Amino acid sequence: MTSLTGDAWAMQTARMIVQFYELHDHDAPSHDPHNMAYFERSFAENTVWWHQHTGQKVLWWTSSSHSSNGPGRAISFPPAPPEALPNAGGFLRERLGAGYASIGLTFHAGELTTYSGSKTFHIPGAAPELFESILGANGLGDYFLDLRAKRPAAVTELLGRTARFRAIGPVYDPDNDAAHHMTGGSPAEWFDVIVHRRRVTPARPLD
Repeated sequence: MTSLTGDAWAMQTARMIVQFYELHDHDAPSHDPHNMAYFERSFAENTVWWHQHTGQKVLWWTSSSHSSNGPGRAISFPPAPPEALPNAGGFLRERLGAGYASIGLTFHAGELTTYSGSKTFHIPGAAPELFESILGANGLGDYFLDLRAKRPAAVTELLGRTARFRAIGPVYDPDNDAAHHMTGGSPAEWFDVIVHRRRVTPARPLD
């Protein structure tokens, strides 16, 4: 652990402010999708910075497309073709090894609200080509799945296959749900734990 001085905190805060505006400036060259690898690395480096300077455990809350251990994962957001890029979870596993636990958040169906809050979409049950269809096929409700636990050979084989997981981002069409996905790796490679919800609802204020 290194000391969290005022100067160090000010410099890190300034870096994060610059990164935020670079990421959200849609007219800047840095917003080129090919530069997403830079931003994914920045997400990871900021998380590691906090851990190193505080000595505390860190819970980094984001989508599984960012947090999965997926150095070669590809994201499909139609109409753009799928693109394989390193992601933050891959950088964190490379840097922290087993000290980084990747938790996948999945669901079978539900509703979501757009970033602006102006529209709510109904998300259908997972199509057969999505791994969520397997997670939801047993009819169970919400559950926690430890992928590090001992398991039968058939389950090990299933978890080792290249899979598709639903990926809902800034661009989404519920009528073409399965086309919005991430792939390029297996569940066992990407995640240590999966938390599966049968149904999700839009976020709402706590007050």
